[in-house]
Amino acid sequence: MNVKNLLLLFCSTALLSSCGLFSSSSLIRKAELVNEPVNDTIHAKNIMGLYIVYVKIDDHEEPLEFIFDTGANLTVINKKTADRLGLEVSGDLNLGDSQGQRNRIPLTMINQLKLGEGVYENVIAAVIQFPENSTVECIATDGILGYHVIRQMQWAIHPGDTLLVGSTESLLGDRTYDAIPMAGWKAPLLQVNFKGIGYRNVLFDSGSTGGLDIEQKYLSKISDSIPVVVEIDGTSQGVFGNNIDTVVTVRNTAIEIGNSSVPSDVDFSQTNSRKVGMRTMGSYHMIIDGQAEKLYLGEMETENSRTRSFGLIPGISDSTLYVSSLEIDGQAADKGIQFLQALESVNGVTAADINSMECGYLNFILEVVRNAEQIELVTKNGDRITLEREESEAKMLD
Repeated sequence: MNVKNLLLLFCSTALLSSCGLFSSSSLIRKAELVNEPVNDTIHAKNIMGLYIVYVKIDDHEEPLEFIFDTGANLTVINKKTADRLGLEVSGDLNLGDSQGQRNRIPLTMINQLKLGEGVYENVIAAVIQFPENSTVECIATDGILGYHVIRQMQWAIHPGDTLLVGSTESLLGDRTYDAIPMAGWKAPLLQVNFKGIGYRNVLFDSGSTGGLDIEQKYLSKISDSIPVVVEIDGTSQGVFGNNIDTVVTVRNTAIEIGNSSVPSDVDFSQTNSRKVGMRTMGSYHMIIDGQAEKLYLGEMETENSRTRSFGLIPGISDSTLYVSSLEIDGQAADKGIQFLQALESVNGVTAADINSMECGYLNFILEVVRNAEQIELVTKNGDRITLEREESEAKMLD
């Protein structure tokens, strides 16, 4: 999970391009909904376009925070939460995250999971110790709710809302929808068209704050006709950690999903995954119907804002504030800023300030930089550099 609105805040590079655990094995089973019919409205938090729902496990009454993540075909529980609840490990599985990193991960069997009025039994979950400073854990303390649970009902989503409607009966009503095939019982896969080229098996990832991600090997199909922004990105985070990637982005464009033209950024990255996240999909009312393998795309209800950036994203590692993503020809690079360069402060906030707060980095992004139209960087040698939020100049690739 995925978890890019640094995308909304800075540029088109994902903070959490996906929470997704798309690669797994045939050992994954469907969770079983045992009390249908269900027609339920559940309360959720909305953080950067991601939905955080509350579940209860076994006989524990404590509500637990989970990211509602169609991009994860398996439910994930934070190791600290699993230990606190006394969940027993039973076997392991070779899992891959959204950044292509793989590990053997212990599994636990959740006898009963409650999500609103829905009761699910025999829910297999991966037990994962999230990396230090993981933003996944800061967005949802306890884990990630996977598609094997989500697909048991229809789910209606309204942009920016803090309610989700789930039902075992039809939620379509009198609205008009574009009924889009969404193949796959392990993960919801769409066909997406961009500049006349069809891309199959694009993961619809509600645990991603990104736009459309495509493998970089397909860049040659459009690179001679469309200007792009190139950045070195160290912010994309999966559940096992970060990767450094060179991302080539077509910004403020449109893609076709079904019969709908959808505003989106398109990232061509070095990770071997295709997905479309909530930066693109989150402006629409939609119904996710895993049983019928359909995505019902309704009207756009909130404006999809154009991407503007400062030409960089600040990151933090231990006690160092540094440049974790940099547009190669952007305004920050033009002013002499380098990738991985250490910084003294951003808008007066230092690494020590960030580390003194719980989930300090996420709060720094949300509270200090999110609404800024201008930021001031102070470098380690005392230079002060002012950057304005603006649409980056796109250029043709050489």
